[in-house]
Order: sequence, then structure tokens, then C-alpha cells
Amino acid sequence: MEMELSRRGFVAATAVTVACACCGMAEEALAREPAAPAFTGVLDAGPAKDIAEGITATYAKSHNIMIVRVGDTMHSTVATCTHRSCKLKANDVKPTGQEFRCSCHGSRFSLEGALLKGPAKVSLARYAVSIQDGKLLVDASKKFAQDQWSDPSTTAKLA
Repeated sequence: MEMELSRRGFVAATAVTVACACCGMAEEALAREPAAPAFTGVLDAGPAKDIAEGITATYAKSHNIMIVRVGDTMHSTVATCTHRSCKLKANDVKPTGQEFRCSCHGSRFSLEGALLKGPAKVSLARYAVSIQDGKLLVDASKKFAQDQWSDPSTTAKLA
């Protein structure tokens, strides 16, 4: 059985398709929390010894910065996904511990910031960190891509 689509039917079907597509885009936009404004100063994150093991998201909203502590070593990453700048969250993964997970499209990053799963294609950038007078300082004016993580200023160790 052959069915012909009238001009009116075609226009109505097209309008419905466009409306559905727009609703999908609007839903994604609403789900994405805007990234914090670019912070390029030095953040005093407080006493380094008081920073908890794993991911600290205290400064994610205000400065777009996450702090990671593994043992006595600390580093800091951006708090947004490299795919579409959606907010990152600490994700508990059993038995391995924690990782970063994108709240919009599901990209995953290791505690170090390395890309584990897309759609993102690039690992997280790190900021320069140091411990001065017992306080962890994050210098957001100094950003390092993954191929620069060996730079000593990308990590800080507790004494």
C-alpha cells in the first residue's frame, strides 16, 4: 500500500521534527552548568596537610579548579571537561578509587587527569602548584597540557 504525503502533512512532520530536535538541544543546555569564569590568579587552598585524599571540588564552582591528593602528592586540574566545557564530578569507581566524570556526555578522566573514555579527545590541563608556609597554592596563570605534566611545578609534595 502506497501512501502519499500531502504538502500540509510534510510541513507538519517537518515542524514536529524540528521541535523535537530543539527540545533535545535545550535539555542538554539546561543540564550543563556554566563553567566558572576563567580564574588566572593564585588560589590559596589552605593548609596542604588538611586536603583530603582523592578529589577536592571545593573550588570547582568559584574558580574552575579541582585539587587531587594521592598520598603525599598533590596536583590541580581544570574542573570542566575538554569536550564541551561541562562540569566535572568526582566519580567513585570500585575497586580503583576515584576518577573525574563529565556530567553532560560521560567522558571519564583518571585522577591524574588522563583521558580514559570519550567523547572528549584531550586530557585535562593541570595548573602549577606549590606549598608555601604549609599552604597549598594553585597558580592558574600557569597551565600545563598532558605532555608537560613532568614539569616539577605541576605537583607538590607534603614535607
